[in-house]
Amino acid sequence: MLDRAELVLAGTGNAPWYWDHAGWTMGLHGFFWLLLLGLIAVVVVIATRSGLRSGSFSGTDSALAILGARYARGEIDRGEYLERKKDLS
Repeated sequence: MLDRAELVLAGTGNAPWYWDHAGWTMGLHGFFWLLLLGLIAVVVVIATRSGLRSGSFSGTDSALAILGARYARGEIDRGEYLERKKDLS
């Protein structure tokens, strides 16, 4: 009579289905998680770099640029624009 370990090694079908393939599927399982973590890291790096380039994360909009945009949109008049520009310079 064969014990459980011999049944698994022999692949006679008396063992649960997952015992017969545990060797290579465990390797694939680990590889899958490493691949997934690597993909997440790449997405984070790309999102961070594109955000830094566009200025959305780094706050590269200077006060003068914001002031100029407000003047261009007509939110402030010329006198207020020149006064605030003088204060910022």
